[in-house]
Amino acid sequence: MNNLLFLTGAGISVDSGLPTFEKHPEYRRILTRSYVEEHPEEYRNLVRLLTKSAFKAEPNIAHLAIAQTGAPVITMNVDGLHQKAGTNQVIAVHGYLPTLEEIEYEEFPVEFGGLILYGDIAPLYYKAFQLLDRLPDKGNLVIIGTSFFTGFAEHFHQIAKKRNLNIYIINDNATKKVPELLQSLGY
Repeated sequence: MNNLLFLTGAGISVDSGLPTFEKHPEYRRILTRSYVEEHPEEYRNLVRLLTKSAFKAEPNIAHLAIAQTGAPVITMNVDGLHQKAGTNQVIAVHGYLPTLEEIEYEEFPVEFGGLILYGDIAPLYYKAFQLLDRLPDKGNLVIIGTSFFTGFAEHFHQIAKKRNLNIYIINDNATKKVPELLQSLGY
């Protein structure tokens, strides 16, 4: 049984050239179901930009170090960098980006269900909490690059605290701190 679990947010991908939503607060406004229904082309343009950026991005040292542990990752990111790094078990609780071809389909904003928008039900939250529940006593939860903006991240953190897990939070310089932490934990 693995005693290590990761929860990652946008901050882990900064060194891969992907900015966080703190740098672009207007993204949160656009990435809501009601906004998509009223402004489908603005949504399409933003998703096109995000998809092109993610496609060009490469995993950084933190992504690669995590992949080498073989531990599961719960990510709030839609950039696919954990998968590119070679992590086998990734639960992307906020979904995935479409292909560039899918973005151009006429029915794209309505029919594409890959992205979980603000206000949508996120069906993979349940799987994420199941993984947390399976982490043994004295297990290690490493939280990387999250501002705890989402209720999910905060709730996940609070449950881990109640379980008295070993919790490590890295919110800056992940490319340096993640490998150092993993080495200190024996990975």
